[in-house]
Amino acid sequence: PTESNTSSAEVKPALAPASSEPVSAPAETQAPQTTVASDKEYHPDLVLAAWQSGDSSQLGAKDKTILEAASAVIASEITNDMEPWEKELALHDWIIYNVDYDPEALSSHPTATPDPDGDNPYGPLVNGVGVCGGYSSTFKLFMDMVGIPCVTVPGLANNGEEHAWNKVQLDGDWYCVDTTWDDPTDADPYHVYFNVRDAYLELIGFQWDKTASPKADGTKYAYTNLEVN
Repeated sequence: PTESNTSSAEVKPALAPASSEPVSAPAETQAPQTTVASDKEYHPDLVLAAWQSGDSSQLGAKDKTILEAASAVIASEITNDMEPWEKELALHDWIIYNVDYDPEALSSHPTATPDPDGDNPYGPLVNGVGVCGGYSSTFKLFMDMVGIPCVTVPGLANNGEEHAWNKVQLDGDWYCVDTTWDDPTDADPYHVYFNVRDAYLELIGFQWDKTASPKADGTKYAYTNLEVN
């Protein structure tokens, strides 16, 4: 159903060799540094800091656009009287109903042109498409903005392809959330991977470094236990 449920491989940028790292110029020839972030990359810490302070003046154009788009989603989907799990579900659902897995990233055609921002929130929030890195980074940004502890988990899906999902903490317990797999390419969105346990992902064949993220074994806020059902 998703890119990880099919034989199509996730499109990943090649790693640059160590020798490709730029060599610093002598101090007297280095260009003066600017306090405004580069427009070429997404800077999650800067975007979150700008959200918390209300001052986006130091953001580059890409980060500022991401912040504006994410802020609009928060304003439309979140109210102060929501419980944390309700905020999480609302933002999870916004992603699965408003973002599509980039069809160009699934294509094996030599002229395919995957969105260059598909692996960061700009792709999903602005262009409406992404790959798993875009889904998971957008979800993490949303969680950070509403104050829900969240981490990103890099690993392998059950077809052996690189994949990324999230874990969130609610009432002291951790849960796994996979917005990419809850947004299949050949079916309507669903909630099969919303607030599941590590054991479930292990059962279906996911692999990841268990020492690099908190153990997810919460059950209270599993989708089947929520009041929405």
